[in-house]
Amino acid sequence: TSMDSVAAFFDEKIASKLRDDPDSAMQIGEIFQFVISGDGGGTWTVDLKNGPTLTAEANDDATCILKVTDEDFLALINGEVSGMELFGTGRLTVERDVMAAMKLEKLIK
Repeated sequence: TSMDSVAAFFDEKIASKLRDDPDSAMQIGEIFQFVISGDGGGTWTVDLKNGPTLTAEANDDATCILKVTDEDFLALINGEVSGMELFGTGRLTVERDVMAAMKLEKLIK
């Protein structure tokens, strides 16, 4: 099913993944901070190092920070565009550990 809200994606899909399969989530071992711009955006942190926890705020200890617009993020999670495509065209910015971003696919699929 396609997600039509960034907040719903974090509050429903990610929250349930962390709850249903915390061991797999913790194997990723990173702290991801998502900074989503636009009307439907916000900042979320998914801690797969000390957690697994999901918070709607920034985290100074984030090992990987992803910045993207709400439109592009929705296209990404709905499979309309790939992360590499967004990154390659400058529509997705990754700060700190770029390689950590590659592990995200397990979480958001």
